[in-house]
Amino acid sequence: MEKEHISDNKDICRHETNKITELIKSPDIDDRQRAVNKLTKFALNAIETDAGCEQLLNIIDGFDQSIKFNKELDEYREIITNSPNGVTISGKDGIVTFWNDSMESITGIKQSDAIGNSLFQIKCDLTPASEKSNPESLDQIKHDVDHAIDLNNKWPNRQAVEQIIELPDGTHKTLRNSSFTIDTNGDIKFCSVFQDITEMKAQEEKLIELSLFDSVTGLYNRNYFEEQGRILKNSRHSHQYPVSVISIDVDGLREVNNNFGHPKGDELLHRVGLVLKDVFRIEDCVARSGGDEFGILLPNTDKDAAAEVIDRIKQTLASHNLKDPNAPISFSIGHAVAENALTWNQTIKDADDRMYDDKKSKK
Repeated sequence: MEKEHISDNKDICRHETNKITELIKSPDIDDRQRAVNKLTKFALNAIETDAGCEQLLNIIDGFDQSIKFNKELDEYREIITNSPNGVTISGKDGIVTFWNDSMESITGIKQSDAIGNSLFQIKCDLTPASEKSNPESLDQIKHDVDHAIDLNNKWPNRQAVEQIIELPDGTHKTLRNSSFTIDTNGDIKFCSVFQDITEMKAQEEKLIELSLFDSVTGLYNRNYFEEQGRILKNSRHSHQYPVSVISIDVDGLREVNNNFGHPKGDELLHRVGLVLKDVFRIEDCVARSGGDEFGILLPNTDKDAAAEVIDRIKQTLASHNLKDPNAPISFSIGHAVAENALTWNQTIKDADDRMYDDKKSKK
């Protein structure tokens, strides 16, 4: 009986401790005053009986643990609130309960406009960044949430996805979004962490551009040209053949550089790039393959088709020169056709040799 009595007292203490703790944490001053009154009552009872002393000690111990827990909770809340990443938490119903400062900064949506509203009704247009970045539509997110609510389980495992967000002012940012569930005794909440990677993506695109494109002409560079050549040379797919190779060399570039300086030489190369851009599509392999040399690779193009392409190049060059007769462009052209991968190296050599023959014929 004595053990049961002690156990009952501990249960009462735990109940009262929890009750008083809840009142102390309440924003209502009257609730906090009631907590003080209850604690005072226990203190007065404690001086009358040993059981009361034990009860008071248990309550004080409970408060110590509660204060420690609340301190840790405040620290975690401070970390999340001041995180450089945007953090949002919503309940099963999709209603936003937390929207940190960074989320406001990233999206331009104020906490007051987000908290208490549905996550899916906030004016924040999420669209797939690209097919390569594991895209996911807002409808898919809704489906995952509904699925988790129906099964009362955790949100399906999802990798971080890249999303483009349209801000209220019409500008765009690229975000990396990681989402997961928080399950507290069956109370499921959904948390999303957003990292602003707009600047990083811009730098990545710049690096890709520098690695693939020539800065003077805006055409592909030598590395890209040679890589595409290796792909065609090693291709096991005969449907890409015949492949026509066109070599172009700008006439007089060295003289322009020597007499007028390299900026004028770069201007000449830029104008050659404009001529070729007017003839070919962006997906065609047209590259500046050397200082004054350009290379063009045309899969599924036989000798006759290549001759037509060269005619278009010459016609376009003539049109550009009519617009700027005081500084006409001249270049030499040669071409050859690879019927299969075995003749690739010889085809490249033949195109270069014919280009140099064309250059010599002008002297």
